[in-house]
Amino acid sequence: MKKTFAIIYLLLGLAFLYITYQKYTPGSGSVAAEVHSKPDREQQELMAFWDDYNQATERRIAGDYDSAARYYRQALDIKPAHLNSLYYMGNMQLELAHFDKAESHWVKLIERNDASARGYIQLGNLYGCQSAGTDFYNLARARRHFDKALVLNPEVSGPLLQIAKIELIQGRMKEAARHLREVLKSNFRSTEAFFLQGFIAWKHDDLSSARHLLEQSKIILTDGDEKYANVGEGQSGSVESAVSSPVPRCDLLRDEIHQLIQRYAAGPSFTAYGIYGDFEERLARFPSH
Repeated sequence: MKKTFAIIYLLLGLAFLYITYQKYTPGSGSVAAEVHSKPDREQQELMAFWDDYNQATERRIAGDYDSAARYYRQALDIKPAHLNSLYYMGNMQLELAHFDKAESHWVKLIERNDASARGYIQLGNLYGCQSAGTDFYNLARARRHFDKALVLNPEVSGPLLQIAKIELIQGRMKEAARHLREVLKSNFRSTEAFFLQGFIAWKHDDLSSARHLLEQSKIILTDGDEKYANVGEGQSGSVESAVSSPVPRCDLLRDEIHQLIQRYAAGPSFTAYGIYGDFEERLARFPSH
């Protein structure tokens, strides 16, 4: 009898082991299949994300913004909180003049990372952009975002330069001059800072200093080093963005300054006095609010 029970227990034990083995062996609908397939799906998604992101980067550098935006969109569909994708997607939307979409992506960026100085810089650029229209142009709002970026990254001269431009538009020459001096301490090859310092000297009837500072800005611009000199004065503050990115659509007073420097460099018929007189007229076209 005992031997019979022992055999029964042995058979039951073997049956239990067999059922357990079948249950946890990879197969259709099994727990093990789910455990093994989850990493596979995640790996596929990760590979798809990086493929889309790299495709977007190539197209952004090539200047194909519409195509780049499509790939960034696909990357964000996989990883909605990816900070670089949010940042560059905003940049692409800006280049395509989709200002509301650019704003939306940069707002998401700073919501996910409040320490993103580049996100605040881009929002500041957008709110200082006349071509974006009255729905966006707001110098007080732009100033707040540049101030925040400066707190987050005081080593980058870009926000300080933009603040100085806002102060010039608002007629606050003393504050602008102080900030321009600070810009040149950290970026001694800032074309725009030299030009604007020359304008302030011209306003104070110091034509000799104005001429010298305008000449400095011309030398930097025509040397071809300006794209490196102004790293951090527009977009992300990185060498990569300075070299591979085009002239930004929204950069307060940048076009006006560069056009006048190039005019001055074109020949002796354009004097410092005339250049800065022209700049004063252009400056007056910017609303100060």
